[in-house]
Amino acid sequence: MSHLVVLPLNIQTWTRTKVPSGFCLSGTGIQVRASERRRLDLEAVVDSQEPTETPADPGDVRAQQDRIWQHGLHADTMLFQRGNLFLVAESFLAVAYATSLSGSAAHDEAALTARALAVFGLFLSAIWMYVGHRHLSYFNLIRERQTELLPDYRETRERWARAAPMASRISSLPLVTYALPALAGVMWLFFLVTAG
Repeated sequence: MSHLVVLPLNIQTWTRTKVPSGFCLSGTGIQVRASERRRLDLEAVVDSQEPTETPADPGDVRAQQDRIWQHGLHADTMLFQRGNLFLVAESFLAVAYATSLSGSAAHDEAALTARALAVFGLFLSAIWMYVGHRHLSYFNLIRERQTELLPDYRETRERWARAAPMASRISSLPLVTYALPALAGVMWLFFLVTAG
C-alpha cells in the first residue's frame, strides 16, 4: 500500500467524516490516493510561490509616483478635450438651428426642424453635464492620490491655499464641468420655446 498516505483520525471523527473524492476511509483514518496527493503537492507548490509583502523599493515608489502623475495629466487632458468636443458639437447644432430658421423652407417645416435640433441640443447638454460630472469625480480622486503620494505637489497646493485662500477654494473645473453645459441647456430651452 505504498500509494496511500494515512491521515490518522480518532474514532468519533472517523464515524462522522464525509470522505471527499480522491480519499478513502480505512481503519486507521483517511487515506489519500497517490493521484490526489500529487494534486495536493502541486497546490502546495503554487501556494508557496505566491508573492509576499516586501518593503517598498525606492525605485518602485518613484515609479508609482510617475504613474499617478502621468495618470493625472491624462485625466486632466481628457476632461478638457471632452469639454471641447461637446462645445464644438453644441456650436454646430446652434449653427444648424439658425440655418434651419433662416432657410427658404416652409415656416412649419423650419419650426419643426428647429424644435428637433433644440431637443437634440438639450439632450446633448444633459449628456455633457453627466459625462463631465463623472469624469470630474474621478479626476478629484486622482488628485487626492497625487496629494498623498507626491510631496512636491502637496506642498505646491498648500502654498497656493495660503497665498490665495479664496481663489484656491474656488476651482475652475466645476465651472467648465457644470456651468458650460447648464448655459447650453438654457440656450436650447430658450430656442425650443421660441422656435416657430
